[in-house]
Amino acid sequence: MLLPWKGGDPDPDSAELITTTCSRDQRALRRGRPSCIVLSIALKRITPSAVILAVMSVMALAASGATAQVPDTQPPVFLGASLTLKTINPFGSTVINYAVSEDATVKAVFKRARSGRKVAGRCRKPTRRNRNRKRCTRFTNVGTLEQTIASRTGSISFVGLMRGKPLKVGRYRIELTATDVAGNKSKKKNLTLRVCGSCPPR
Repeated sequence: MLLPWKGGDPDPDSAELITTTCSRDQRALRRGRPSCIVLSIALKRITPSAVILAVMSVMALAASGATAQVPDTQPPVFLGASLTLKTINPFGSTVINYAVSEDATVKAVFKRARSGRKVAGRCRKPTRRNRNRKRCTRFTNVGTLEQTIASRTGSISFVGLMRGKPLKVGRYRIELTATDVAGNKSKKKNLTLRVCGSCPPR
């Protein structure tokens, strides 16, 4: 923002100082650092010497670090995620590797795929009462692993046991969620793991 000079011919160095400072502060305003907008209202009513003093005060305030803090509301985003082994034995192990858009902790929730019956638009546990309903797949929670060190890349190791027991044979969905230092949570990222009694790990 360039401001008009009133009250005579200003010193060229002073005019450049005012123009540069206000232009920079106007960009700072868009980043949540209000300074020049207050100055622009007052500049039309004061003398050039007072303007220079005011600008120097703003520069000193900016140098001191007294700036408005803009809250972080942007959630992290998964840039990628994979398993070193997608098929393991009941006591087998695998590693979850991931990358996110910013420093964040990551939680991995293991859910086992199980048969169900469709009731009122939801997949329910099979019972004698709903046994004639349409078949569906439901997922039940079996445990959670977490990487508590906030970083953009990391890994979570599964060493074959969940809550002290090996995973049962079947198919599992691993739901990954990232949380940044401001508490914003990402959308879920799903991976598929198969536990097979006689299959070779791969």
